[in-house]
Amino acid sequence: MIGQAESILQFEQSKTDGRSAVIGNLSSMGNNQLNTISSGQMKFITEQYFNIQPSLVRDDRNVPVESACVAVYDGSSEQDRGWKPSIKWYLDNGHMVPGDCVYTPGMTPDDYYHLP
Repeated sequence: MIGQAESILQFEQSKTDGRSAVIGNLSSMGNNQLNTISSGQMKFITEQYFNIQPSLVRDDRNVPVESACVAVYDGSSEQDRGWKPSIKWYLDNGHMVPGDCVYTPGMTPDDYYHLP
């Protein structure tokens, strides 16, 4: 079972619970958590928030990341923005590579077709 790591507290709770892998927000991790990831004690799947901020630049913070997770739904709080990334958009913009995972709500047949 994979633990949650949206915050340092969730990362530490996942570790306490005996998880050896987490999915979460790498940018919210502190030095202790990054050291745990770097040492191989915890595998990390990083959530990428391109659905909220399309101009985001991927930053794995110099730690080994098992995979990135992208979303194909509008994560914006601005309901009228109308932004909905597609799998093709992620691939065309270099934001997704084979081995990355997808949070699937909002997937269309075209998105499934373009999965690497």
